[in-house]
Amino acid sequence: MSEEAAGQEAGLRVGLTVTGLVEELRTKSSEFDDVLTRAKGIGEGAHAVWGGITGRTFGSLQDKSAQHIMEIRDSLAAMADLLDDSLQGLSEGELEQLNQLRRVEGGLDDVTPTTIKI
Repeated sequence: MSEEAAGQEAGLRVGLTVTGLVEELRTKSSEFDDVLTRAKGIGEGAHAVWGGITGRTFGSLQDKSAQHIMEIRDSLAAMADLLDDSLQGLSEGELEQLNQLRRVEGGLDDVTPTTIKI
C-alpha cells in the first residue's frame, strides 16, 4: 500500500508498506496471546468457582473459545510469514508489475490504486 495515505480503515492502518503489513500482522498475532491468556484464565476460574456441571460446561465453552483464539493467532502469524517470504525475492521490475496490476484493479473497481512498496 502507498505511504501517502493516512488514517484508519476497518481496523487496519491505511498507508502501510508491505513490510509494515507484515509487522502489523505479527503485532496482531502477539496481541491474541494476551486474549488467549485471559480466556484460559476465565475457563480455569469457572472450573474453580462454579464447580459442578455449570462450571464444567462454561469452562468447556471457554476452552473451545481459547482454541479458536489460538487458531486466529496462528493464522495471523502464518499470513505474516508467508507474505514476508513472498517479498524476499521480488525485484524492482516485479514490484512495478504488481503496481501495474493495482492500477488496472483500481480502474476496474473504481478505487484509487495504491503503490506497492517494500
